[in-house]
Parts: sequence; C-alpha cells; structure tokens
Amino acid sequence: MVLGIDPGVAVTGYGFVRLDRGRPFFAEAGVLRTRATWETPRRLLAVAAGLEALLDRLPPAAVAIEGQFADRNVRSALVLAQVRGAIMVTLARRDLLLTEYSPMEVKKAITGYGRAEKEQVREMVLRLLGTPRLDSPLDAYDALAIAICHAHTAGIRGASPSPGSP
Repeated sequence: MVLGIDPGVAVTGYGFVRLDRGRPFFAEAGVLRTRATWETPRRLLAVAAGLEALLDRLPPAAVAIEGQFADRNVRSALVLAQVRGAIMVTLARRDLLLTEYSPMEVKKAITGYGRAEKEQVREMVLRLLGTPRLDSPLDAYDALAIAICHAHTAGIRGASPSPGSP
C-alpha cells in the first residue's frame, strides 16, 4: 500500500493505492480539513490527528508527499512548511520513510507533461486506476497521483505490504 499526501493548510489530500503485479489500484482517497478560524497550532494538530487515524486504519508500506514549491506569499509558504513538518513528525513516529516529489515531477509521471492542469491530472488518475469519478476535491486526486508517481518512480511495484494492510 502506498500513501500519497498533498499537504495544505485548509485541505490536505490523501490517497492510498495498492499494488498488484506492478499495477496500482485505488484503495481510498479523501481530504483532511481544518477551519480558517482555528489558530495555526490547532490546524497542525488536526492534520496530524487525521493522519494518525488514517495510518491506524491503512498502514502503508511507503509514503510520498508533494514537495514544497516556491511561493510568492511568504506567510502561505511558512504555514505550508509547518503543515509539512506536522506530517513528517507523524510519519517519523511510526518509522515510515517519506519520499518527496515536486509538483512538476508528479505531473510528468502521470500525464507526461510537467505543467499539466489539475483537471488533466485527475483524468489520468481515473484512467490509471480504472475508477469512476470520486466525490472528492482535486486535492485527493493530487494525492493519488503522488502515490502512483512514487509506485512507478521508486520501483516498489510488487513490494510486500506492511503488516495489516490489504
């Protein structure tokens, strides 16, 4: 099982894919939400707690996250870095290794074009996983794309799932 994470302050996307003979299959996807009215520490705690619950239910063999890109808004970049830190600490507590991919690397791996639009990524994720459209924001599709990217890039296809994973 591979977990992909698309970190965000208000919405963090997650996507699990399982691998069978080198082919990714949809397992679960969704988002972790925080409220804009919450103070930053509470938002970070909510993301970490949500991730903990996911890891309890579906322990992954591998985890990949979208790397931070340069943002013109320094405050946004700082808060996103804090969210990424909360995610990294949560994963480290479970001894889960984390691999980072830039948005361009993920888009290129999924669509063949590093500057693809989010909707193009969603359509390719649906094709690659053979699933009908999900009732989820684009962040969940981005997370699935990150998981698929990692499965192909890291060469973990056919890797043994962690204990307790389907």
